[in-house]
Amino acid sequence: MTEQKRKRRTILTMERRWGLAGVAFVSPFIIGFFMLFLFPAITSVRRAFVDVTWDQGREVWTPVGLDNFQHIFFRDPEYLQLLIDYFMQMLPQLVIVLIFSMFIALMLQQNFRGRTLARAIFFVPVIVSSGIVMNILGNDLTNQAAQESTALFMNENRILMDLMIDAQLGAGLIEMVIGIISQIFDLAWRSGVQILIFLSALIAIPKSFYEASTIEGASAWSTYWKITFPMISPYILVCVVYTIVDSFTDYDNELINYIYQNIRDLFYGTASAMSWVYTLAVFVVLGIILGLTSRRVFYMVD
Repeated sequence: MTEQKRKRRTILTMERRWGLAGVAFVSPFIIGFFMLFLFPAITSVRRAFVDVTWDQGREVWTPVGLDNFQHIFFRDPEYLQLLIDYFMQMLPQLVIVLIFSMFIALMLQQNFRGRTLARAIFFVPVIVSSGIVMNILGNDLTNQAAQESTALFMNENRILMDLMIDAQLGAGLIEMVIGIISQIFDLAWRSGVQILIFLSALIAIPKSFYEASTIEGASAWSTYWKITFPMISPYILVCVVYTIVDSFTDYDNELINYIYQNIRDLFYGTASAMSWVYTLAVFVVLGIILGLTSRRVFYMVD
């Protein structure tokens, strides 16, 4: 083998460089998973099949097989109902968050005065969504103030409701729209990351595509559905996964609070079984959604 051929083999292609960069980017998570998460996860799985008791300050595990799972499915009056309620609330919320995030990202993409400040305002919840700030924003006083502000807005601005009534929309649709508006604070709070992802996707679309569509005489509506939507479809899939996982660990999730209550009551085996059933159910829903949508995602090949 000549020296020239050896040099060719040692040169990394662009695809391999991108692959190595991706591995380097996710390596902190991989290292953290094996060092901090894997052992507690295995312990949690084992606890789901045992009855945990205490003897002189030490845990005593008594194997019970599938008894913990039978308990949560057949003897627990609340768990299954909370699980069903979670998915019934999560799926409509997923659609609303995606539509809202897309709309705000399209607005923030426009060239107007104060655009940088507007972008920062919508991203603030992502920065302060942990620690003591969440405790302050989650207390009853703040929630009551937000609800009163929304109620005042609805009482003084009935134009939207009057328009919907004049358009002879159904009572169910009007109630849904009013419900969305009444939760606008919470909706904006949950959409910070999605807005950022959509905004970065919109900025990444080559301007030449829009220039060509303008020359061809395409309308703004056609341009959105023929260019913008297909180009950002991979990011829509990312936002779907993120939104589901985010709601999966939401601090307002009643099912999570119910599992915590079982832990506080020292029912570790039952709580572990609940956690893993919940986790598997979320993965099943994610798999179904990804299976239905991944084939329709457009990936531009360089």
